Amino acid sequence: GNLVMRASVLFEKAFGKTTSLEIPEESPEHIQKADQEVKNAINNLAFHKGLDSIWSVIRKANVVLTEHKPWEDLDSEQNKQLIANIIIDLHHVGNLLASFLPDTAQKIREQIVIKTKDNRATIEVQKGEPLFPRLT
Repeated sequence: GNLVMRASVLFEKAFGKTTSLEIPEESPEHIQKADQEVKNAINNLAFHKGLDSIWSVIRKANVVLTEHKPWEDLDSEQNKQLIANIIIDLHHVGNLLASFLPDTAQKIREQIVIKTKDNRATIEVQKGEPLFPRLT
C-alpha cells in the first residue's frame, strides 16, 4: 500500500496526472513469470505461492525505487522511465491480486489506469486513500 502511494506521488511530480509513452509489446519478464506462477498456484490451490510471487514483484519495485532515488532528479528521462515502469508493475500487481484481495486490487486499478493501443500506453495516476490504513 505504501509503495502505491509513494510511486503515485512521484509519478504526479514527474508527469502530472497523465502521460503517454512507448511500451514493449510484451510485459516484462518478471511480470510474465509472476503471472504464470499465480495461475499455477491458483490451479494447484497453493495460494501462498501465488502471493509470494506477487510479493516478489512488489519487493523488486520497492528495492529499485529505494536504490535509484528518482526523487532526487525528476527531470531526468531515466528517472521518469523508472517511475513509469514501477507504476506499470503496480498496475500488474493490481491485476494479479484480484483473486486474493479483490477490493485492494480494485483500489489499485482505480488509482493506476493504463490504456494501451499498439505500442503506446496512456497512464493515468490518481492518488487515493491508503490501501491499508494505519492501525492505531
